[in-house]
Amino acid sequence: MKPSFTTLGSPGWSLDEVCQKGSAAGFEGVDFRGLQDNIDITTTPEFTTQLGETKRKLEAYYEWSGEGRTGGETWVDRGC
Repeated sequence: MKPSFTTLGSPGWSLDEVCQKGSAAGFEGVDFRGLQDNIDITTTPEFTTQLGETKRKLEAYYEWSGEGRTGGETWVDRGC
């Protein structure tokens, strides 16, 4: 198991802040429970129209181990 954090403890942070600060603190993953001031990430551009860019940013900061991985999917594809 890799250490991760939840965005509930970082209200108001942008996606870039989540990636930069979480990675700098030694976390290897993030559990999105909101982004900036929106608790429902499914309504944010980062998780709808800009999902491809979001995946690239997350993968650049957080390495996914690939346990149980199939095909080329990542934890973002799986909705985790």
